[in-house]
Amino acid sequence: MRRHLRPGIALPPPPDPHTAQMLAELLAEHATLHGWSASTLGKARSGLHAVLGLQDTPGARIKASLLRDLGPLNRATGQLREFLGGLDLLDDDLTPALQNWFTGKVADLPAPMRAELRVWFDVMFYGHKTNAPRSRARTQSTIRARLNTVLPTLHAWAAAGHESLREITRTLVLDAIRAADEGHPRYLLGSCLRSIFSTLKGTRSSSATPPRASSSAHRTPAFPNPPNSTSSARPSTPPNPPARLSPHCWRSMP
Repeated sequence: MRRHLRPGIALPPPPDPHTAQMLAELLAEHATLHGWSASTLGKARSGLHAVLGLQDTPGARIKASLLRDLGPLNRATGQLREFLGGLDLLDDDLTPALQNWFTGKVADLPAPMRAELRVWFDVMFYGHKTNAPRSRARTQSTIRARLNTVLPTLHAWAAAGHESLREITRTLVLDAIRAADEGHPRYLLGSCLRSIFSTLKGTRSSSATPPRASSSAHRTPAFPNPPNSTSSARPSTPPNPPARLSPHCWRSMP
């Protein structure tokens, strides 16, 4: 049964303080290893304390549905899922058909690209409230539409030998957008690619800079200035052509 939790509600303490302390220490180590901010760690620690107190069966794996119910309390549930899953302490009782659909759709892409897309998918599916860019969860139809839109481009990049989205430059993104049909298809592809790269950059999973989608479906979503689709078919040249971003760059992003 779904718990209707709200900010300010009093939650029971964990029944086993020793286990709670041990997990809190492991959580702190995990946070340091993955570069969490102090704020994110604080929220995740509070969330861990909450789920241990709310468990129907103390000592059992923590149900994903319980983490879902913590969502309104802003307890870094996405990070907690990652942490608990790594310790084999997560009982994923929520895996919906959309998860299986996504896994099947990206199955033939290179493993690094699949992992990066999984980060994007999780942000789209669960939302992202602890670090910028903050994002609300999207509907299943939106997630399906966005992935279906970009899959041909992703497959083309993979076929060209690109294993990871970290290898994708602005030039490659712009070329893909300009190759799409003019009008709405071109705008839609640019918007969907921006969704992926903005999310990955915000979560430090990619160094590629997203294209800016134009406010009009009749303009090519590009950067720094979207070329008008009514102008020459020859792509305009940005004033400062982007250099390839080496893999080490994304790790050092602020």
